[in-house]
Amino acid sequence: MGSEMCIRDRVNRMTMLFELLYRYWCVPYDPERFPEYLRKDPVHAYGQYGKWFPELLEKKGVDLKAHKNLDIREYINNMPVCMAAADLVICRAGAITLTEIQAQGKASLLIPSPNVAENHQYHNAMALVSRNAAEILEEKDLTGDSLIAMVKKMISDPIKLKEYQDNARAMAILDSSERIYQVIKEVLKKNQS
Repeated sequence: MGSEMCIRDRVNRMTMLFELLYRYWCVPYDPERFPEYLRKDPVHAYGQYGKWFPELLEKKGVDLKAHKNLDIREYINNMPVCMAAADLVICRAGAITLTEIQAQGKASLLIPSPNVAENHQYHNAMALVSRNAAEILEEKDLTGDSLIAMVKKMISDPIKLKEYQDNARAMAILDSSERIYQVIKEVLKKNQS
C-alpha cells in the first residue's frame, strides 16, 4: 500500500496515524476492544510496527483482514504523505516528531516516553500542550480505556481539533536554515572587522 492509500482514505471522516497502537491496544491486553471501537466509527488507522506485530495479533485472535480500516505496515516509507492525511497523530514526543507535527499543522495526542534522559519528551510535549497545540497522555496513566477516551474526546470536537492544528502550525519554525545562515554571516562579518 503506497501513498495513494493515505490520500484516498483522506476523504473519510477521520484518518489517524498510530505510532504506538501496538503497545497500548488495551491494558490488560484485550485485542478485540479497540477493533470494536474502530468497527463502530469510520476511523482509519495507520501504523508501523515491524514484522512481529501482525503475527502477534493473529495469534491473539484478531483477524486483520476483517479490519479494512487498519493499515499495519512494517515501516512507513511515505510518512510525510500519511501524516498529511491524518487529522490526529498519536505519537511519542521526540523533537523531530514534534517538528514534523508543527510544520504540517497537525493535532496530536502525545505519549512521551518516560525512558529518556531527563524526561525530555515530557517537556517537549508540554511545550505544545501549554500552547494548546496538543494533548498529552503520560505513559503512567495510559490504559486501553484512557487512550480510547482521549481519542474519542479529541475527534468528537472538530473545532478544538482545528484549534490544535492552527496552534501547532503557529509554533513551526520553517526558516531555520535562513536564521542559521544569518547568524553565521553576522559572526563572519564581525570577525572580518
